Amino acid sequence: MDTNYIPTLLTSIGLLAFIFLIYRNVSGELTRSTYLITTYMYIFTAFLTIVLFNQLDFDILDDKNVYYITLVLSFLSIYLMITTSQNEQLKKHIFWVIFIISSGIILRPVIKTLIEKDMLKKIAIITGLLFFVISFISHTSDFFLFHDWKKYLIISVGIFIAISLINKFSIQLFQDNMDIISGAVSIIFVILLFIDTKNINIMSKNLSNEKCGRKSHIVCADYTSASTSIILDTTNIFSNFLLLLIHTPFASLIS
Repeated sequence: MDTNYIPTLLTSIGLLAFIFLIYRNVSGELTRSTYLITTYMYIFTAFLTIVLFNQLDFDILDDKNVYYITLVLSFLSIYLMITTSQNEQLKKHIFWVIFIISSGIILRPVIKTLIEKDMLKKIAIITGLLFFVISFISHTSDFFLFHDWKKYLIISVGIFIAISLINKFSIQLFQDNMDIISGAVSIIFVILLFIDTKNINIMSKNLSNEKCGRKSHIVCADYTSASTSIILDTTNIFSNFLLLLIHTPFASLIS
């Protein structure tokens, strides 16, 4: 009996379960707990979608042209999501879905490399533990470090992305410094993950049915915007861990 389809089936069932739970939550009253739970459901729905698109065995998903198209789509969908009015939730959700699917396709080369190096489970566990530890600290502590740094951190990420693109498409001026670049980007996204999870915690204290007035639960909460930053932080930590391990001696510690 062919059992290759079982992981994809289980991922699909988990994805449908999260979508159902999200629908049930947003149909009810908006409270601090429902906001937090639903936001994290959006995040895990995104992670499962990314997993699903890496379980699909379609050659077209590994085509370089498709990769570059989805890379452009991911940036475009984020921009459209940010610039779309909070009241237009259907549009925001369409852009959010495009962003998540694009992320899944963009991560395929990373995940294939990890599978070849027998590091996928280990890197996924490390990233997952980091995600849960930072989320726990940000939701249980009162201190809020680095809040004023966010715009500078985002600018730094933009610079590192530009450097990586130059290295990829040009004369590879920075090839010898990829370990430093990957390490710096990983640290930046860890700090951004702390900031963004802390922002969700703060937002949860400021939302309720009374404060939303006549706005619907899903419009007031704006889960697509709340979840996108954390999804970006986590997926970038995951992919930069790979680059960091490839370009440093630390790869031998977990191989």
